[in-house]
Amino acid sequence: MWLQKWSLDFKPEEDLPIAPVCVLLPGLPFHMHTWHYVKQVVSNVGTPLEMDMATRGITRPSMAKVRVEIDLLKPLLETVYVGSKKEDSPLEGFVQKLEYEGIPKYCKFCKKLGHLMINCRVLERKKANETKEEVVVTNKSITETEVTIEERKEENQSVKGKDSMQGQNSNKQATNKEKHHTLEERITEKVAITTKEDNTIVNNEEEKQRRRRREITRRCL
Repeated sequence: MWLQKWSLDFKPEEDLPIAPVCVLLPGLPFHMHTWHYVKQVVSNVGTPLEMDMATRGITRPSMAKVRVEIDLLKPLLETVYVGSKKEDSPLEGFVQKLEYEGIPKYCKFCKKLGHLMINCRVLERKKANETKEEVVVTNKSITETEVTIEERKEENQSVKGKDSMQGQNSNKQATNKEKHHTLEERITEKVAITTKEDNTIVNNEEEKQRRRRREITRRCL
């Protein structure tokens, strides 16, 4: 644990991604093992804090070592260019290799130090809950689909039942019409026969009266 300057975006439930790490400068020229040069070399990496005792005492000429405060969310530089740039001449300098020690693990999901996002339990629980929700939604949609299918089956059966009832009613109506028509035909036939018989009787009576008149006329003569 270490102390840091308070900032406006500070959140107590989250760990800041700023952490001190050791930056190694292998092969750095021996005359540059001073704070004046070292802090300029690592300035692009982060905020220089201090050199280790061997670098300060110039007892390790093969490598300089400095503690730097870096942002764990940013990519780490592997090399930096050390030299001067002039307008009228090419670059004069060299490429310095960078190595790192003691880089803490930082999870970009839960914003906590100590583990990477691939091992984050919070992310695993979130994915498990999302999977459960997807399963619940899928089961719900399947149930709704089954209910809809059953309702459609019932509607089709009710429609078929209504169609059969309408067919039966139409058959009954057609049968009643046929019966009524047959009855009308029979009544018409009976009326016609009766009318014909009545006409025959009337004609016979008229014929009888004609005969009587003829007989009476003969007798008078």
